[in-house]
Amino acid sequence: VCNYRIAGNFDSPAVQDAVEDFLSQEWIHESGGKMKIHAVGFDTGRKTETVYKFIRKRSGKHYVALKGGASTAGTMLVTSRWHKHQGIWLHSVADDTGKTTVYERLEIAEAGARYQHFPKAENKFLLGDGTLLSSGYTTQYFRQLCSEKLKTTLERGKVKREWIKVALRNEALDLRKYNFAVFTLLPPGLVRRLKKKLAAETTEEKAEQPAPDAPAPVEPVHPRKPKVKESRVVGGLGRFGGRF
Repeated sequence: VCNYRIAGNFDSPAVQDAVEDFLSQEWIHESGGKMKIHAVGFDTGRKTETVYKFIRKRSGKHYVALKGGASTAGTMLVTSRWHKHQGIWLHSVADDTGKTTVYERLEIAEAGARYQHFPKAENKFLLGDGTLLSSGYTTQYFRQLCSEKLKTTLERGKVKREWIKVALRNEALDLRKYNFAVFTLLPPGLVRRLKKKLAAETTEEKAEQPAPDAPAPVEPVHPRKPKVKESRVVGGLGRFGGRF
């Protein structure tokens, strides 16, 4: 929906509270229905212990710990294991598979399955508390999204795939990759149930809206017939009779 940043050090409780408040917001769909964030992925590559603790304390929410995984081609996008020491599930996201998925879907030119939708930079999004947010999809974002290219070489008879950075920063690409990973971790059938719920809420909201007042009936206006002045013919003069 949007590319939004909360500035600050994640070690700070105030920053953590700001993050959780934002994730708890409702989003207003263009149809009028309300949406909530049902899953959140956290990159544990930095502030690792703090992120683990944050997720563990909120075990009732679908917050998942992510980290970069194997870069071997053909590896499953996500592999999961129980982190016994931290008491959370840790999900490894295959780097090559994730980036390949992102770029293959960006090549889809027609709207449909797996087509990637991006709002315009000037678009605004309404939160449940009335806040308007910009989409955040600026030129800088797309530079980061397209910040790497695949280089394929042949070494000792084996194909070697390597992702080469062509831009300074690649956060948008990593975020997109992690978004796909979180989507695969959603409970089966959740997306289908959410779509049905959104459709039902939209229908209810439309039904609750008062019908517009019917316009007052307009009385038909009938044109008055013109009065015809009577005439008399005097005398037997035929067509030359006088008229008065």
